[in-house]
Amino acid sequence: MSEKKANFKKIIDLSIPDILSKINSISSYKWEDLSNEEIDLGNYNSVCSYFEVKDSDYPMNFALFFNKGDVIELTKSFIGYNFFVSGKISKSEELLIQELSNIILNSIVSQISNLAKKVIIPSGPKIIESEKEFIFDVISRQLTDNSNREIFHYIFKIKCREKNIYCEVISFISERAMNKLKVLL
Repeated sequence: MSEKKANFKKIIDLSIPDILSKINSISSYKWEDLSNEEIDLGNYNSVCSYFEVKDSDYPMNFALFFNKGDVIELTKSFIGYNFFVSGKISKSEELLIQELSNIILNSIVSQISNLAKKVIIPSGPKIIESEKEFIFDVISRQLTDNSNREIFHYIFKIKCREKNIYCEVISFISERAMNKLKVLL
């Protein structure tokens, strides 16, 4: 693992207790950390929540991916039942994904803010539905902000009864921001 990836993993590791505490307090299912397992989830039909951080010292963007087929279980885990299943997620399901993504992202960004001793505020989430690889390609190559940034990947596992549901967190962080964080870690 490169030094930059190790440093980003330290930030995630600092964020995990806060993320799990907040989500487990409102979810009927148990969320677990999957940092010790190597998993390749491949391509899948996804719901992506995309955030931007326009801070001049710490420019970075984040994409959180959920398998669209798991949205029913996620909905059950938070409100006890699921909505009508159709080809497109409902507005209520979209709001649930936004809130879940806000909890995860804000915990990560809070750790970076605490390390930097600076207030860093991400944008509100933008929800995108498509195949993960297509969204990732658009986000990583087509958006010029992300084309010159380091890409970091992390997976959370949600244990829903007997089913595992995964949330992939992909971060795009500038070299300058990583160098500043390296000094703070």
